[in-house]
Amino acid sequence: MTYSPLHPPPSRFRWTVTGVLVLVTLINFFDRAAIAYAVPSLRTEFHLDPSTTGWVLGAFGIGYLISNPVCGHLIDRFGVRPVLTITILLWALFMGQMAAASTVAGLITARLLLGMGEGGSFPSISGVARSWLPPGERAIAIGLAMAAVPLSSAIGGPLIAALIGAFGWRAAYWTLAAFTLVWAAFWFVLYRDDPARSRHVNAAELELIRAAREDPAPTGTDAKAALRMVLSNRTILANNASAMVAAFFLFFFITWLPAYLKTAHGMSLQQVGNFSALAFGIATVTCVLAGVLSDRILARTGRLRSARSLPIAAALAPAGLALVPLGLGAPLWLALVCLTICLAVILTVFPAQITINVDVLPAAAALSHGFYAACVAISGILAPVVAGYIAEITGGFAQTFFLMAALGVLGTGVVLAFHRPDEDRREGLTP
Repeated sequence: MTYSPLHPPPSRFRWTVTGVLVLVTLINFFDRAAIAYAVPSLRTEFHLDPSTTGWVLGAFGIGYLISNPVCGHLIDRFGVRPVLTITILLWALFMGQMAAASTVAGLITARLLLGMGEGGSFPSISGVARSWLPPGERAIAIGLAMAAVPLSSAIGGPLIAALIGAFGWRAAYWTLAAFTLVWAAFWFVLYRDDPARSRHVNAAELELIRAAREDPAPTGTDAKAALRMVLSNRTILANNASAMVAAFFLFFFITWLPAYLKTAHGMSLQQVGNFSALAFGIATVTCVLAGVLSDRILARTGRLRSARSLPIAAALAPAGLALVPLGLGAPLWLALVCLTICLAVILTVFPAQITINVDVLPAAAALSHGFYAACVAISGILAPVVAGYIAEITGGFAQTFFLMAALGVLGTGVVLAFHRPDEDRREGLTP
């Protein structure tokens, strides 16, 4: 196509919106990075044993589990902008409550409410991708957004470790609460649910977004029909099962990794922060590359099975098997290598997993993502609690690493057997 002053090329504001997605995920996961580095201080101040520590860490997942499907339905019905704005304000409030906690019960309650407040963030990713991005750009954009998960630990690890070391864990949470409030205002001013209502989108970009979009724009959904589709679709169910496996890995790392490296290998908090910066930094790169590769495979083959399912299957088992040496008592250097490999591989599944919600059920993408995130939240409860009990019973994490290896192999089997997005795609809300 030839462009001229009267017919300029498409603007690229959809990539600015993608940048906003990266920011919301980054801020969302700064809190989850903070709690891992606060654990030693919390255990000392509140006299926590490993199992109680696990419940403090897992309480977040309970709130997250409750709120994600609800927020997903509200986003499908009312749009991302109002729902995410409200939830951002709530999670800033509950970060402040976390900083002010003075009892174990208050700590657990604050973590529970914080999980509920953050429940709008993940479904928003699918809502934005559906409205703003053509199918061939979704996995790239979601890969960039999900890269903020490891990036939050890569950046936040050293910063939060230093902040806690200098001013204490409460100061870290007050700082995060203030930063979140600033970002809420930025989000509300910048974002619009309909690209046509954004003054930053020109006619050519709007045409590109709408022409390439195969699925209907959200105009409010039949809640019962959407729920039936989410709960009965074979690929969505297999995708959610694989999400629980990947999330078990992720939540173990962002809650117990500093404690493991400190107790098993004698690393200081600052040393753990420096290692996290390296390992999660590498995982940030692999997550982005996974999204790029997924969309390129889709463009070349036209098959969602090849572009989404097979990369997920190819990552889960190797990530789990990389942890076997840790269960066998690997020395520090080998443990760090294996952890880095596992993180780099397991983070590659998230762009394809999340994009599947938009690919397979576009008319109920945010609700589907809400249930996906609820499954992630279940592992967010189980991983810290199970690891805490195992540590208390056995005195270490070896059995947890063997469990994760088995889960990785099982996850690959489930995806290969049941993840069939080309066959299970539904454009509307009817079977």
